[in-house]
Amino acid sequence: MILRRDPTAYQREQFVSDLLYSKNNTEKEKLKLQTYMASNGLTSNPEEYLKAFPEMDNHRHKNMDHESDENIEMEEEFDEVDMLINEIKERQEFLNDMTLLGQGKKYKSKIQFEINERMARLEQLKKNPTKK
Repeated sequence: MILRRDPTAYQREQFVSDLLYSKNNTEKEKLKLQTYMASNGLTSNPEEYLKAFPEMDNHRHKNMDHESDENIEMEEEFDEVDMLINEIKERQEFLNDMTLLGQGKKYKSKIQFEINERMARLEQLKKNPTKK
């Protein structure tokens, strides 16, 4: 005799959140958490924290006001150039280390190709600094 199982016995109820998320609500929660972390758990009320440390409020507004898209793009460009230069140096050091260990032939073509790629990207950034 074969027992039949109820197919609905293993179904789960669909989760329904009782919280309504809105952008304003999440921004308030982020600010509360940020304040809590900045005050080392002393308070999660932003007003109390800013009364205790008024310079933090001024600092935050200055940072928000002075940053523009141009500054951000320039920083990203410089960061990318620095990153590429560091990658080239790392690859050259790796190749030198492998040559000293007698494994230079094994890695030379691959590392040279990677260095040439980075150099080409640097040249591209020199010619067209605004394009990515």
